Amino acid sequence: MPRKVVLHCIPSFGGGGAERQLSFLAPAMAAKGWEVHVAHLHGGSNLKSLEGTSVVLHRLPSVGNYDPVIVLRIARLIREVQPAVVQTWLQQMTILGGFGLVRSGIPAILSERCNSFSYTSWWRRGLCRRLGKGFSAVVANSDDGLSFWRGVNDSPLNRVIPNIVPFERLESAVPARVEGMDSGEFRELILFAGRYDPQKNVMRLLSAIVSVVRKRPQACAILCGEGPQLDELVAVRDAAGMRGRVALLGYSEKLWSLMKRATLFVSVSLYEGCPNTVMEAAACGCPLVVSDIPSHRERLDDDSALFVSPFSESEISAGIERCLDTREEVGRRVESARKRAEELSTESVVNRYLELYEILLQRN
Repeated sequence: MPRKVVLHCIPSFGGGGAERQLSFLAPAMAAKGWEVHVAHLHGGSNLKSLEGTSVVLHRLPSVGNYDPVIVLRIARLIREVQPAVVQTWLQQMTILGGFGLVRSGIPAILSERCNSFSYTSWWRRGLCRRLGKGFSAVVANSDDGLSFWRGVNDSPLNRVIPNIVPFERLESAVPARVEGMDSGEFRELILFAGRYDPQKNVMRLLSAIVSVVRKRPQACAILCGEGPQLDELVAVRDAAGMRGRVALLGYSEKLWSLMKRATLFVSVSLYEGCPNTVMEAAACGCPLVVSDIPSHRERLDDDSALFVSPFSESEISAGIERCLDTREEVGRRVESARKRAEELSTESVVNRYLELYEILLQRN
């Protein structure tokens, strides 16, 4: 019987959803008796969740994101660790890990965390699809993500496994005190968390939030995240005279506490994989205003969230105001959303991954 050893390959442990998911999954897999190794190129805010655990971390030095030496280092690590299963995360590791797996004969899983819209570079798209043919299985966190691989990799083991909502950690979070926003002057807190980039539609969201806050003296907003649009967001916020009422924070370790303090959570992404922060907000009992896109509809319905067009600033603003004004209606949606989030517990999701690993062990 092969040893129960898995090697995960991920570019970094920055503040993204895939990095966060692996920081939940890896220790939980180790607790189930698997020897878990993680290869990564860079650190990041999610790395500390793995430090001090039984997960074995391997930092691979490189001089660039696509340094060919990384392929050799992954191949060498595979020979040293001798994993029963390798799992790659994000496009960069689909490519580098895919080359590193050549001739290894080890079952490999490709983690698809988004959908076709995320493949904006033609050469990365082409390489991922070409290398993806050789993976033993594709695991996507949404139906939309898995559909990208149909006709390219049609393994009977392909499946959708949603993201974890870590209820056991969420329960310990207490509502946050927000400096400057807990004096009673601001009773309505609008919260967003996600990467500051075009996918998250954060520029349009900020404009909508400014419009709402101008009309509501007791409203304020906090946006948590990192990304290339930060400077532009700061400029727009400051030009609107909203420095004291709209906070632009970095990655926040107190996000769950903010969710428990917030009046509503808003996400108007143009596309998603499995919306991590949305489902975590649902688990925290925070009302939801979300874009009407397939990935949100896959996890939520009209009884659990208020849907708005991501392309209409006025509709986003109106949705936020409706959520702030209709407390009884919102309360019903909160309860329904929480029940949906409960289906994504750590135990449930980890067991689905390990079931796939066991199948691969038996076939190898």
